Amino acid sequence: MKKYILILFVFLAYGCDRTNESMSTKDMEMSESKPVTNQGTWKDVAYFAESPENESKGFRTVQSYIGRSAKPKVTQNLKLIKTGDVAFESEDLNKTASQINAAIQKYGGYASSETENKSSYRINKSLSIRVPSDNFDALLADISKGVERFDSREIKVSDVTEEFVDISARLKTKKQIEARYIQLLSKAGKITDMLEVEAKLGEIRIDIERIEGRLRYINNQVGLSTLNINYYETL
Repeated sequence: MKKYILILFVFLAYGCDRTNESMSTKDMEMSESKPVTNQGTWKDVAYFAESPENESKGFRTVQSYIGRSAKPKVTQNLKLIKTGDVAFESEDLNKTASQINAAIQKYGGYASSETENKSSYRINKSLSIRVPSDNFDALLADISKGVERFDSREIKVSDVTEEFVDISARLKTKKQIEARYIQLLSKAGKITDMLEVEAKLGEIRIDIERIEGRLRYINNQVGLSTLNINYYETL
């Protein structure tokens, strides 16, 4: 009887041990298949989530992780300069000119320059249009109506945001220096000191005006896009 009880005890102990081992393995698998949390850096998560063996277990990709926990910030107030150059043949120069002028007035632009020349085989007209940047695409679409094909068509967009931010920071620094020199000027007791401070103020003022001029130019180029048009009629 004692022998049977001993055998039963060993069997139950072995069964419990297997059960615990199975549960431990299952818990480990469940813990490995849990979604990525916000702990750790996003680079660690990217490396962990994008590995094939982990992705097959249900991990989110790094794009999903970033979108869920730390959405990337969209850069605001970009400074973009848009320019375009188009050339095409026209069957009627007067009709094309009227179409272009109507589009210019419609979208609040103006012609900054205009030229016309004639050869033995064709009449050529060129003009440069400045138009608010938001209306650039609409203006180009109106002018392109009726054009069967373009001899050339090129649109460029230049990002000057970094330059604008850098120049703005320099301007701020120059103005701070100017304010300090003005304070020194009010405290200067000797005429020689006053003259020296005024000379420095003059140099700083020249720098400030130059920087402000560059900022005005960038804002002008950003606010008004340029479209250069060349169209001609074959005689």
